[in-house]
Amino acid sequence: LEVPWKTCNNSWNTPLCTDTLNATLGKSGERLTTPSEEFYFHRVLEIQKSAGFEDLGGVKPSMALCLAFVFLLVYFALWKGPRSSGKMVWVTATAPYIVLTILLIRGVTLPGAAKGIYYYLMPDFSKLSDPKVWSAAATQIFFSLGPGFGVLLALSSYNDFNNNCYRWVI
Repeated sequence: LEVPWKTCNNSWNTPLCTDTLNATLGKSGERLTTPSEEFYFHRVLEIQKSAGFEDLGGVKPSMALCLAFVFLLVYFALWKGPRSSGKMVWVTATAPYIVLTILLIRGVTLPGAAKGIYYYLMPDFSKLSDPKVWSAAATQIFFSLGPGFGVLLALSSYNDFNNNCYRWVI
């Protein structure tokens, strides 16, 4: 069984789709795309069917169902208040640690894992003088802050309005 975003032989792929598993050089400066990129933009979001940002197209039933499902989950999680979902916290708090432990064991048993761990623990500090590294780090910070911004707002709602944050830090 193969996932649909791994290859370029699907109905939504364009001629610019390039399977990068065995590629060595791009074709004459064309804007090549990966199969996963085309799956997301052309199959999931169906962007190729709209003329631009002004024309968003119709409602995509699969996306509407996913959104309705998420809204339903949030509704039932908050139905009787956050205190009633305390039992759910036992599952949601421990599940990431279980999954991370499984991934750690799997990752350590892969061939070449020792070399990867060595490169992780012995960094190349000369890369810190490269501006591209700092640009990539700043981009990653913004992408990491975006999904977690709602959590920051929720946590900040528990503070008093006149709370002295500087005093708490010291």
